[in-house]
Amino acid sequence: MLEVYLESFREVVSPLGNFEELTGDSARFFATLHLLQICIQIPIDMALKIVSLARLKTPKEYGELAEIFEKQGALTADESKTFRKMIGLRNLLVHVYPKVKPEIVFQVAKDEAEKDLRMVASKLARSAEKIEQRS
Repeated sequence: MLEVYLESFREVVSPLGNFEELTGDSARFFATLHLLQICIQIPIDMALKIVSLARLKTPKEYGELAEIFEKQGALTADESKTFRKMIGLRNLLVHVYPKVKPEIVFQVAKDEAEKDLRMVASKLARSAEKIEQRS
């Protein structure tokens, strides 16, 4: 699922040469926000499913997922920090979207999102595989 949404995300973001091209096109800007939100939600949902399957402590907030997987050894401290930042951005996009700074959206979309999303999703997938093997 992540690959499908990342493909759409790339189609929207790749042509952007600069910040003004994002903010000057409201349809592209809102598409970027929405696709970013969905793409971040996918590893969150993966993590929640793994927590359930492994019967780990259910987090009270999404941000706790990064800590859970760091403690399990599935994510390094840096990877956990990246996941927490992703979750924080998702929370901003969902709950306080009028306050999301377009500069941050542009920087994350162009420089970090795809790489970070793939990294977290692949680490979570490996964690799920290990849990499956134990079952």
